[in-house]
Amino acid sequence: MKKLIPILLVFALLFLAACGGKGGDVTTIAAPDTTTATAQPQTTEAQTTEPTTEATTEPTTEPTTEPTIEPTTVTTTAAPTTTAIAVTPTTAKPTTKPATTKAPTKPATTTKKQVTAPTAKKDIVALYNDATAQAAASKPGYTKKTNTVLSSLNFGALGRMEVVRTAVGEFLGEGQTTQTVAKGKFDGKSLKKSTLTADDVTSATCTLSKDGKYYDITLNIKGESNPAKGKSALGRVTEDFKDVSELKAGMQEAGASVGTVTTQTSNVVLKARISVEGKRFSSITLSYQMTANLTNIRYTLVSVSKGDGKLNTTITYSDFKY
Repeated sequence: MKKLIPILLVFALLFLAACGGKGGDVTTIAAPDTTTATAQPQTTEAQTTEPTTEATTEPTTEPTTEPTIEPTTVTTTAAPTTTAIAVTPTTAKPTTKPATTKAPTKPATTTKKQVTAPTAKKDIVALYNDATAQAAASKPGYTKKTNTVLSSLNFGALGRMEVVRTAVGEFLGEGQTTQTVAKGKFDGKSLKKSTLTADDVTSATCTLSKDGKYYDITLNIKGESNPAKGKSALGRVTEDFKDVSELKAGMQEAGASVGTVTTQTSNVVLKARISVEGKRFSSITLSYQMTANLTNIRYTLVSVSKGDGKLNTTITYSDFKY
């Protein structure tokens, strides 16, 4: 700046000299002043005229313009580039994750095709027991029909007495009865939670229904002497029969006395339809034949040394409401 000021003053003097020439004032311009060293510009003649104004204006303009240019160029370059790059990765990835291709493979219902009916005796017996356990727990309603036929009563003269025949028939439940059991009133006696074993069964079969929704099972239960409720093959299935003690008591109620009573079961067949899902009963049929042998039978003035009677009973359970 110290070097520029004298130079500017020289140019200012030349400019004034040129302007003065136009006005006719020739005597003020000196030739030696332009060619001599730069120390001459500080004469009183140059400072009293225009150079004072030029010196004050020139320094004020140049310092103000240079500082303002450099700050503006620095601030406008860096910031906008970082915000635009961060947006694109978030929109691309979520489009691939929602494509859940595994869901359509799960609904492949292969379980129905894999259902097979059990063939082993113990497995078929277990299937029936499980279904009765389910019934005992949920206490479904059902309709029960019983048909008992006294096929023979061989008591000699006593058997020909109508009063004896009627009393025995009533006691054994001869005839047909229908009973409706409401849901929740499951008593666990006529239809009970079965405890059958494979040894109680002579043979067992099980097939699937045509629609694959039901098991159709058939159990041939062993015949036995003096079946007891809960302690015999028939007694582990139902309590809907008369055992020895009940037969004796019934004869006495009819006015007859009995020496001994023995019973024998035969042709005991249990059939049931059980749903594959839930193991619920659709129907049950239990049929059996029972023969009673009695000795020393006496009724009023008539006595018989021995006698026997045969009855056939069929019990059906239907209209299950779980």
